[in-house]
Amino acid sequence: MYTKTVLAGFAAASLLTTLSLPTAQAGELPYSRLAGPTGVETSLAVAGHVYPGAWSTVYVASNANPVDALPAATIGNGSIALTDNKTLSLGGKTPSKIVLFDGTGAVSSAIEQQANNLVGASNVSRLAGADRNATAREIAKEWVRVNGTPSVAYITKNAGSGPPDTDES
Repeated sequence: MYTKTVLAGFAAASLLTTLSLPTAQAGELPYSRLAGPTGVETSLAVAGHVYPGAWSTVYVASNANPVDALPAATIGNGSIALTDNKTLSLGGKTPSKIVLFDGTGAVSSAIEQQANNLVGASNVSRLAGADRNATAREIAKEWVRVNGTPSVAYITKNAGSGPPDTDES
């Protein structure tokens, strides 16, 4: 079964490989850079680049600790938007479905209410568990629901409340 942050390697790649401003060269790999004044705006710039048209599904994670956004990015059927827990900012897009990651400590009930007002409560769901590991399992289940059984799973170290793969405990 899945433990910690499943598929985090693919997630980091999908968040970082489609960056756009001036094209540059990193060794043999061309790349571009997208940025915003905050993590919320940067997430919207990346989401708009990856999904330039309508957004059917948006996954919302906390900007304060975006660990849930890493595996969510690999699901592949919707954009990732980070929230500051004050305002649900989707860059003017109105999706059909909004999925919130983790409990109300990560993505507040105020953001959930804004999502309900935007798309209707029946089109808002929350993937959460009792702790970070349980939330990662729920995200992995969503990945399997969308994509089928994976042939490879990438797992990171659970570093307590800090970012994945650190020595913080």
